[in-house]
Amino acid sequence: MPIGVLRRSGYAVFTMMELLDWKPDAIVQVGIGNHHEEVELMQKAWSDAKFIGFEPHPGMAKGLQKTYPGELYNLAVSNFNGVGTLHDKPRHSDGASLFEHKDCPGSKGHKVQIVYLDSFFHTKPVPFGRIMLWVDCEGSELDALQGGQDFVRHVDVINIELTSDPPGKGWCDMMTTHRWLVDHGFRRQSSHSQRSSAGQSDCIYVRKSLWNPKYCSCPVSFIEAEKDG
Repeated sequence: MPIGVLRRSGYAVFTMMELLDWKPDAIVQVGIGNHHEEVELMQKAWSDAKFIGFEPHPGMAKGLQKTYPGELYNLAVSNFNGVGTLHDKPRHSDGASLFEHKDCPGSKGHKVQIVYLDSFFHTKPVPFGRIMLWVDCEGSELDALQGGQDFVRHVDVINIELTSDPPGKGWCDMMTTHRWLVDHGFRRQSSHSQRSSAGQSDCIYVRKSLWNPKYCSCPVSFIEAEKDG
């Protein structure tokens, strides 16, 4: 397998799911981007899985139309329904945010439609079976979770990007997001794809019943498990 693919989030998630002996029936992605090798890898690994993807950037969504293997929606996901501004990230061709980056105030913006997951799935059946939620929406991760509390009850695994030093007003912080996930029945299984210079890491959270200490690299999860008895 090419080394570039090995570094992608999809490979890390696939490897952990193999260790946990779990595979999804449906993958719901909040944020896809231009470069989505992880989607290609997951499609090959889980060929029967249903994909539902949200990509708010109009140019990126257009480019995904022919290659995305499932249902694709040119929508931003947050905790409300409405219209907002999507800002291009500085020095980053594969991401955009509903919040301005502190290093690039007044950055180029795109008007986008915003939905929250519970509203979206209120008018559309929630996928059946084992669901993985993939959240990488440049600062709106907690908003997306909060707007999907009912939907999240159906979810077994969440792969989410967390940032310890939010780069702008409105971006969610790591600990608040972690506490939300723990309060809603999840435990951190592992982290991967670290970007230390940005204080970022992708983290895999699983239902407590699925969590396996044998494959866990997060000391906090062991402390939380002890508290739970």
